[in-house]
Amino acid sequence: MAHWTPSNHNHADEYVGSALPFVTSSTANNISAGGMPHRIEFPYVTRWIVINNNGDGGAGTPALRVGFTSRGVFGMSGDAANHFQIGEGMGSARLEVKTKEIFVVGVGGSPAYNVLAGYTNIPTKNIPVLTGSAGFEGVG
Repeated sequence: MAHWTPSNHNHADEYVGSALPFVTSSTANNISAGGMPHRIEFPYVTRWIVINNNGDGGAGTPALRVGFTSRGVFGMSGDAANHFQIGEGMGSARLEVKTKEIFVVGVGGSPAYNVLAGYTNIPTKNIPVLTGSAGFEGVG
């Protein structure tokens, strides 16, 4: 008797082919002014992500902090910092990560940003919750 298993984050076939597109743009809240990070939820589990800080590179354009949990983006540098920053007018490399959400917040201002992602056919309910308390170190 055959046993069918639904697609999940361990199915390599989902990551072999081209991904479906996802794009969003917004202006990040300023963490220095008590702003909460934006939560970007993807419709399916991602195959890759690219994040751009759309600052023009002029003086005063703030950095963009990116993490995989809300708590992760609040960590300070050198103090369990579970995030990375994208400088003014810069973009991330293509991040080959499988996730259902990311969090972004501005540091010292409210930068405009955009997110381009490629996603799989894996429903987000079929990936574990990424938190440090669930044993996933380095996410916050």
